[in-house]
Amino acid sequence: MRKFLLATALLLTMAINAYAVPTLQLGIDGGYYDPITETTIASSPTFDLKAYLVPDAGNPISDTYWISVALLTANGSKVDTSASLGSFSFAGTSYDVTADMSYGTPPLAYLKQDDLPGHGIFPTYFIEKDFQFSGSDFLNPAINTQDGSTANGVTQYWKSFAVDVTGLDSGYLLHFDLYNVDGTQVTEFAPFSHDAQSGPPVVPEPATLLLLGTGFLGLAIYGKRRRNV
Repeated sequence: MRKFLLATALLLTMAINAYAVPTLQLGIDGGYYDPITETTIASSPTFDLKAYLVPDAGNPISDTYWISVALLTANGSKVDTSASLGSFSFAGTSYDVTADMSYGTPPLAYLKQDDLPGHGIFPTYFIEKDFQFSGSDFLNPAINTQDGSTANGVTQYWKSFAVDVTGLDSGYLLHFDLYNVDGTQVTEFAPFSHDAQSGPPVVPEPATLLLLGTGFLGLAIYGKRRRNV
C-alpha cells in the first residue's frame, strides 16, 4: 500500500510539473525545444523571439521587464575578444558585437546590480533591453514553451521581438534570458529550462560542462532560498 501511495504521489507530481506555467518564459515562433540544453532553439537565422508573463503580486503587467542578449560560441568555448564577430538585429535595431555590446557577466552587470546565477559560459559580450508587456496581447489558455502544454484559466501576456543573426560570424549565436527587477533585487527570472537562443544548440566542451553544472546548482539554491523566504 505504501509503494502504491508513493507511486501515485510521484505521478501526480510529474503531472503538475508538466503543466505548470512559469511566471516568465521565452519561446521562438517556429523553433524547437532541445531537451539536452533545455532551451528553445530557433530553426532559422531570422525569427520572432517571444517573452511570456503570467502576472502575480510581485510581477504585475505594469512592471518593466528585461531581456539579456548574450553572445555564445557554438562549441561552448570562450568568446574570442580579439576578433570582429559580426552584427545582428534585435527589435529593429542593428548591433555590432564588439562596438555596441558590453563585455562581462550577464545579466544585470550592465545595471550594476547583483548578477543572476550564471550559466557557466560567461563572461561574454551582451546587451540588456528593457520593455513592457501590452495589456491587449494576452493568451488564455496559457502555454508552456517547454512541452507545448496549455493551462486553462491562466491569463498570459506576450511580447514579440524580431531577431536576425545572419550577420553574426560563423560559429557564434545569441542566448536570451528574461527577468524582472524591483529596485536592486530580482523579483523573477525565466527558469533556465525556459530560455531561448538562435541555432544551433551549443555543444559544451568538457570544462564548460563542469561550469554549466555549477551554474545550474546556483539556480537551484537561489530558487530554494526564495521559496523559504
